[in-house]
Amino acid sequence: MPVLALGCYIVCSIRHHQRVPGWLGWLMLVWGLFLVTTLPVSPGWAIPISGVLVVLGDRRRRRCTRRTSHIR
Repeated sequence: MPVLALGCYIVCSIRHHQRVPGWLGWLMLVWGLFLVTTLPVSPGWAIPISGVLVVLGDRRRRRCTRRTSHIR
């Protein structure tokens, strides 16, 4: 259930052209690593991967906004 709520939040924020916060990616990463260590034979490997992608996307978007803010 929490993964569904996080997914809905991420999709909604992307559709409104808002940034997904990096702390959400770190939260998914830590939660996923805990899940994978407790249940190693589960499809829980997708959660840490998703968390890493959210963190990387947030960093890339921050870099782009910093570059464009100096140009204006």
